[in-house]
Amino acid sequence: MSTNQSQCPIDITVGILSHKWASQIVRELFSGPKRPSQLYRSLKPISSKTLTQRLKMLQDQGIVDKVDKEGPARHTQYSLTELGRELESVLTALVAYGEKWKSSFGNEELQDAAKICSCCPTEGHENRCPAIAVSLASHC
Repeated sequence: MSTNQSQCPIDITVGILSHKWASQIVRELFSGPKRPSQLYRSLKPISSKTLTQRLKMLQDQGIVDKVDKEGPARHTQYSLTELGRELESVLTALVAYGEKWKSSFGNEELQDAAKICSCCPTEGHENRCPAIAVSLASHC
């Protein structure tokens, strides 16, 4: 870790999750290993280049594991490592905080806040995406 990076555990965790699409990729992998094509379809409109970059970043950070399956139907799968699976409690806490935060605002303020959340362009993200709290926190 370089000297200009924070040693604070909160900053480290938020830094990992605040990369665009990182928390959504982790969220998708909570349900089990996925091929890149499955992740791409479930995360549209992510670009394939961004997906590849984020998977590599998460792999380098020890959050995601890449497995090349051999045999007649060769393919690559990504899954969460033990360290990655531990993020579920973090994202669950972010969901709880995000819900509490959302309930403290009226509709107009909430609509403005949703515009800030560019990391979750999928329809209905406010009801299913734990990244909204991370995204909003990183834009404040």
